[in-house]
Amino acid sequence: AAAKEAGAALAYALRTRSLGRRPVSLIAISLGARVVWQCLEVLAALPKEEGRGLVHDVLLFAAPVTNNPARWERVGRHVITGRLINAYVPGDSQLGALYRLDHLASKGCCGLEPVDSPRVESYDATAHVAGDSHSYHFALPAVCDAVALLPSP
Repeated sequence: AAAKEAGAALAYALRTRSLGRRPVSLIAISLGARVVWQCLEVLAALPKEEGRGLVHDVLLFAAPVTNNPARWERVGRHVITGRLINAYVPGDSQLGALYRLDHLASKGCCGLEPVDSPRVESYDATAHVAGDSHSYHFALPAVCDAVALLPSP
């Protein structure tokens, strides 16, 4: 519930341009990625593609959200003008448990596996993450480099 509220607040801030007029790039890990996902879904549901052009690139890393391709394609088509990247780590039992807390009936979690959509770039970040989920924030710069999301210095 908190992620939905925070995502709706972020969507409102983007839609009202209170963060500026230029499109933003959103990069988030774990529960932060859930907030960004909620924001994207709110923007995708706006009438007449009002959310289009507000977000340029998105990288969700170890995101405890659905891997339903139709939902990913909808946010990619209606909101994001650049790249939509799912960085996942298969076999993370903590992430799987976190996802199942809110999604008992769902089967797939994008933080654990690729998203089967041509609109989504899925990247296996296993090589950058140590054995526990507490190391995701240390791996983020390497993941951004690996997917060439940020410009080189």
